[in-house]
Amino acid sequence: AFSNDEHTYKPASRLEIDLTGGKVVWEFVERLRVKHNAINHGKGFPNWSAPRFVKKAAMNAIANDCNQYAPSAGLLELRQQIAKETSIKYGDGCTLNEDNVQITNGCFGGLDAAFRAFLNKGDEVVLLEPFFTWYRTQISHWGGVIRPVQLDLEPNLNVWCLNMAKLKAALNDKTRILLLNTPHNPTGFVLSLSQMREIAELLRAFPQVLVVTDQVYDYISAAAVHQFAALSPDTFARTIVCSSASKTFSVTGWRIGWVIAPKKLIQYINFAARASSWAVNTPCQRAMVDILKVAAKPYKGLPSYYEWLNDMYTQKRERIVEAIRQCGMIPIVPSGAFFVMVDVSKYIEILKQKNVLKAVDLADPHTFYDWQFCAWLMETVGVAVIPGSAFFDATKFDKQSDLA
Repeated sequence: AFSNDEHTYKPASRLEIDLTGGKVVWEFVERLRVKHNAINHGKGFPNWSAPRFVKKAAMNAIANDCNQYAPSAGLLELRQQIAKETSIKYGDGCTLNEDNVQITNGCFGGLDAAFRAFLNKGDEVVLLEPFFTWYRTQISHWGGVIRPVQLDLEPNLNVWCLNMAKLKAALNDKTRILLLNTPHNPTGFVLSLSQMREIAELLRAFPQVLVVTDQVYDYISAAAVHQFAALSPDTFARTIVCSSASKTFSVTGWRIGWVIAPKKLIQYINFAARASSWAVNTPCQRAMVDILKVAAKPYKGLPSYYEWLNDMYTQKRERIVEAIRQCGMIPIVPSGAFFVMVDVSKYIEILKQKNVLKAVDLADPHTFYDWQFCAWLMETVGVAVIPGSAFFDATKFDKQSDLA
């Protein structure tokens, strides 16, 4: 009989997964969410329908037989449209064209192509911590080593902030990539224009460093969102911008992403992307051409779809922050994206006093207080959230164990 029992085959060492990140935390939450039929506040995707004009564009593309392979770089019309809109966004006479754009399998695919294209074994990637759990997996897969710079939690204002001295100390001769995710997952932190300029000045001492930006939440932010690549010719020359349609248009399943960079860098990104996925979803690419054009026009009484989207998320953010406060927890109010990290230390102390929580075993993340709190919340209250420590370096165990 066929068996699923353990066997002696071992995967490549690059597939080793850190127990506190990657797939383990998502499996932990999803298993308990399903078991207890909990409301899902833990996974980053919209649970409402995409706008009608978005769905109509996809149906038209399929009906018009846009159903075969697209070029590996992506449909010409889509790359031209993204280049046109990005040129306007960058301003100051910036003129991009289709050769500055690579279509990828979501922003995730763009990031993976960037790491594949430019990391050698032992190269360091400096990134802001906490960080999206899969960054670690992608970077290590291509031989890179993460070097986290932990955001500080300003105690009086209860907001996240970046200590530039920490960032400067992390940069060194081994640094190959500085990964900037702004608006930031999972904190909602947004880099200011002055901070970007300070980072650009720091990088002058490190000409070998490329900047990879993850900008999937560009249109979801209470704070102004600035473009690092547009600061100067120097920042443009070393910046690889990764973005996607997923969150902006509530179509996370379409997997339409893109990379914007100087032509020379895009050549390498194209080759790396092809090695993973020869082409990206053709009808959805074709649909995105029309969608981007409509999104820039007035929508539901506001100057553009993008302004409507940001207003909608602002209202949702305000409601969830107020609900968290009413529950006696402390929300760390985000400036952007659609995440809210919460200080749950009060509840953890209550659960410890009631002997609900067991002792922490640093070798087992399931025993971390935030993981135990999240399990209790799903089982008792029926709400699924992600333990905060999963977004931090696995070797640390301090304040982040009080976050969810």
